[in-house]
Amino acid sequence: MEVQLDAHTPPSSGIEILHSALMNSRRILASPEPSIAVKSMTAASVAYEVTFFVKELSIVGETQNELFDLIHRHLALTDIQLAAPLQQSFAVRAGETGRKPRGEAERLLEHVSMFDSLTPEERTTLSGKLKLKRYDRGERLLEAGTILQGLFLVSSGVVSVTRREGESDVELLRLGPTDHFGEIALLTGTPSVATITALTAATVYELPKADLAPVLKARPEVAKELSRALAQRQAAGRTIAVAELGNKDSAGYLTNWFSERIHKMFHLGTG
Repeated sequence: MEVQLDAHTPPSSGIEILHSALMNSRRILASPEPSIAVKSMTAASVAYEVTFFVKELSIVGETQNELFDLIHRHLALTDIQLAAPLQQSFAVRAGETGRKPRGEAERLLEHVSMFDSLTPEERTTLSGKLKLKRYDRGERLLEAGTILQGLFLVSSGVVSVTRREGESDVELLRLGPTDHFGEIALLTGTPSVATITALTAATVYELPKADLAPVLKARPEVAKELSRALAQRQAAGRTIAVAELGNKDSAGYLTNWFSERIHKMFHLGTG
């Protein structure tokens, strides 16, 4: 695949963000190792050739589509942009000079779908409640057995969620920018059965339960979107299975189950 990024981005930074996107996909094999090479550079863009390997030829297309989506997500929360034609790129930059700077936490909230219903002012206020946590590659974010007391939002990097099965650790999923974790522990009040480890350097923001509750009470849409997002992830196998659900896997059932738990946990009305 070829990806062209804005020439204002140093090639080292471009390679780093593309590497994170590659690490975010479980379809891409670790061996043979994927590679990123700078192919050309102009005043408007730097072109990168991204090479990866998959287990079967039949999944090349869907893996490429997934990788393009992951690249978009990893770029969205940074100052790195896809390249534009030379004339257009100067016009865009000139038009952006008056834009009010936003912090990383505020940009993150803009891209997490459950907070779509918040106004810009509400996002700004909520971003001030987020607690920044940075992790190095290989560092543990969460140990199995821990009871979490907040919602955690991934801003940059990739983390791996694993569960101990017998004598080995089995990877359940990988989380990247705009993904979140900690909701199941909040809803069930049970210790985590999973361990989360940073696959790359990662930035995560914690929204404590005490600060999430007023948002859910003031904005019922947030609770509904959180329920919907959890149901979609549970049905797609992208979250830790909840034992109480048994074999119930319909989208409607899951959404209602999560919604009931959220309303009970945060003492919300039934409206």
